[in-house]
Amino acid sequence: NTRLCSQKVTLWCARLLFKIRLATRQHQILAAMMRLLVLAELICLCGWATALFDVKSISQSSPIVNAQNTITVTLQASVTITTAITITGLGGANASTALSLQSVSGGNSGNDLFIYNSVRSTAQFDSGTIYFTIANDRSMAQNVAYAFSFILTNPSAPIAAPSISVESGGTSEAMVLPNTALLSVANGANPLVLVSPAFTTFTLAQSCPLAGATNILTLTLASNVDIPTPLSLTLSPLKGAKAAAPVALSAAAGGSA
Repeated sequence: NTRLCSQKVTLWCARLLFKIRLATRQHQILAAMMRLLVLAELICLCGWATALFDVKSISQSSPIVNAQNTITVTLQASVTITTAITITGLGGANASTALSLQSVSGGNSGNDLFIYNSVRSTAQFDSGTIYFTIANDRSMAQNVAYAFSFILTNPSAPIAAPSISVESGGTSEAMVLPNTALLSVANGANPLVLVSPAFTTFTLAQSCPLAGATNILTLTLASNVDIPTPLSLTLSPLKGAKAAAPVALSAAAGGSA
């Protein structure tokens, strides 16, 4: 009986030791899981998480108020995307709800990925936000750069430079801007960086104040932006003056031809 009792005690102790070891192992696993969760939280807070888009650039063709403005977008995802993509931050610009998307040279037919109201190469524009729905038979392949463009009408007055973001699957990222001058406007290639064109210098001088004499008029102009050609200017009134039509123009000393 004593031997049997000793065997039972030994077996009980062995079982207890196994349970202790198992509990310790479970505690270690739980502690490791907690450390991983804390690390994941730190990664998110510090911005170390892998970006959804390796390339996410956006630019514009015109920094002039009220102008037709071609916006060009290039996206390259780090994973294959089949869900919708949203671009925000274009408030103030105008466009039709069904926004037509155009192809871009070397853009891998990025415009053809999207569909709206059963129309291919179309997105939905709503108060400065653009919703791009990927067609059922398409996907944005991993590590492939897709580019496309669309036309907006710029606001009627300059606005504060917007923050533009791209989002998909709940992940939102700031888009990369060119930060280069366009038409002599600082950062004018950034979408919705706008100016109202104006002449900073406008003078008209004459060579002779005598009645009936030949008179050479010199016009000096300078603007706050590069003005695209063709350009039409009207000088009025020059009442009583006479000249052969068409009026011959020549470059003045110190002026740009």
